[in-house]
Amino acid sequence: MKRLLAILIAGAMAMTLGVAAFADQATSGDFTGDGDTTYIATDVYSVLLPTTLAWDFILDPQGLVGAYRSGTVGSENALASATPEQLAPFAGKIIPGTAFPVVQNRSSYDVALSVDIKVTGDAVVVASASSVSPASGEDGATANNVLLEVDIATAAITSNIVETAVTTFPASTVSQTLDDKGKSLSFVLGAANYVFSATGTPPVFSYARNADSFGNGTALQLSGEVNKNADWSAFVGDAPTTKKVGIDAKFTIAKATEEDVAIASVDGAYGFKGVGMFTAKPTAAAALTGGMLTVTITAAGDYTFPAESLTSFKGVNAAGNTVTFANMPAITRSSGNAVMAFTLAASWGTTGANAGWTELELTFPSYVVVVTKASAAATTATVEITLK
Repeated sequence: MKRLLAILIAGAMAMTLGVAAFADQATSGDFTGDGDTTYIATDVYSVLLPTTLAWDFILDPQGLVGAYRSGTVGSENALASATPEQLAPFAGKIIPGTAFPVVQNRSSYDVALSVDIKVTGDAVVVASASSVSPASGEDGATANNVLLEVDIATAAITSNIVETAVTTFPASTVSQTLDDKGKSLSFVLGAANYVFSATGTPPVFSYARNADSFGNGTALQLSGEVNKNADWSAFVGDAPTTKKVGIDAKFTIAKATEEDVAIASVDGAYGFKGVGMFTAKPTAAAALTGGMLTVTITAAGDYTFPAESLTSFKGVNAAGNTVTFANMPAITRSSGNAVMAFTLAASWGTTGANAGWTELELTFPSYVVVVTKASAAATTATVEITLK
């Protein structure tokens, strides 16, 4: 009996303890927990940029390379019997080489590309085709003149240039001429297509470039003209004393700003934003009629004025005094060429201290334009543009 009673008591205690373990009798409680964060950075930088490249080109003053490659002279041996008439169309050319830079943006965002190019070496750099091969007796008729141009692909390079390689330069191009000061070309290259994905259970999330999107890029090559009447023998060979013609190019990449993205391509090339100027001395026409002064500036060569807003301007009158003006003129750039024109309000007119101005200085974020007249009464002007 005592044993049975002990068992019953033990069972009762177990049942009592089991009931006490449930929380439905609690009047308060503290809870803690850790949240899991799922986040993937969507700023992915990936740009294919030339780091070691022999950006080559061939000077062909006699037209030998051009005629041979074209098949005009038939074969290598046929050069011996080539006539001047057969060589003439090819003489004086700069032939693009087989190596040229391609920059492709495979990032998840647009990038701004700047290419700063300068001509190096011993040749005389000219900026217009009419100055390359002057007629006999004219200045520079026998000088080693070169006119180097940068050809830019008009369409985006969207192929997989790592696997397929770009061995043939795009057929459709526009060109920018290099002067003796150099030139800075600006581009905005569009982003590649990126997508989210999930794999496995539980899912592992990722953000990667779409397999069908290889990015958007541009390609550059060098071409141009040389003086076909000059003696180029000093430029032949690899001796230490051999004269050279070369280029120095620097490629710089940065994430595009909202302003960069908003600027449309100009002059027909994919992603092309404009040309930075070092120093140029273009010409300008100024007409003063009815109190309205209209100045049209046309840059020498094929310079392009960046699409910037005027930040300040001032003038100098005939007495040499600096005068300032209350209203800044609107600046516009004609599409596809190097022209900007502005009209100054009537307050700049024919009376008062501002009437006899001889110099105007217009300041932009990246360059300064100085318009100078020979006299207060002159209706034409010279212009100097300086990159800051």
